[in-house]
Amino acid sequence: ADYTASLLAEALNAGSIEIWTDEDGVMSADPAYVKEAFIIPELNYQEAMELSYFGAKILHPRTMIPVVGGDIPIQICNVNKPGERGTLISSRAAECPYDIRGIASFAGAALVNIEGGGMIGIPGIAARIFGALAGAEVNIIMISQASSEHSICLVFHQGEADRTLKALTEELDPELNNGSIRKFELVEDLVVAAVIGENMRGTPGISGKVFSSLGRAGVNVLAIAQGSSERNISFVIGKRDQAAALKAIHNTFLTGDL
Repeated sequence: ADYTASLLAEALNAGSIEIWTDEDGVMSADPAYVKEAFIIPELNYQEAMELSYFGAKILHPRTMIPVVGGDIPIQICNVNKPGERGTLISSRAAECPYDIRGIASFAGAALVNIEGGGMIGIPGIAARIFGALAGAEVNIIMISQASSEHSICLVFHQGEADRTLKALTEELDPELNNGSIRKFELVEDLVVAAVIGENMRGTPGISGKVFSSLGRAGVNVLAIAQGSSERNISFVIGKRDQAAALKAIHNTFLTGDL
């Protein structure tokens, strides 16, 4: 319904979209894990897309696509609290007083690690891996690769684990047989979390604060990824560490109400 509304708004050149739900707005973290989580009053389109993709379930990630070109704001309101402010998503979101805008996460992920000396300096290995997985219709959520080229870590939905292993085994059978690639390591029952915010761009020390806070909370991080946009740091942890990780990062970056 949200996506349909955004398509109609684009076609009609609407001035804005109002989405009425049973939620107060987009939260700074999942309140089921972080009782101090608060409503984010404003987001830009990119922040909203990132938060939606990584588990903030207020909007479908595609909802923003039709409205970005037309610069159409989206207002999220609670149907049971019509007088409350909710969350406004637009291209001109107000400046955030914090280094990050929020943290999102989702469970049900799995990770496979592909490693071996036979991968170093060999052109086309990555292309073969991703081609095989695309052919098996596996959606890769996150990728992490060391600069040594010795290993590639892939994160995907746990329900796709069997397809993933089958596709990789068939594609890389010669390398597995000659020992240039080791047997794949599969880890399940994982959570993908993402720290998101426009203020992260060009701000030194954000990554250090994120992983220092996780370390102090005793959270083991299995994989890390950061895009060149610098507005998202993603990491993979065990399901048992989800609450501790979200609380640690929220307490480090987001204290008090906006």
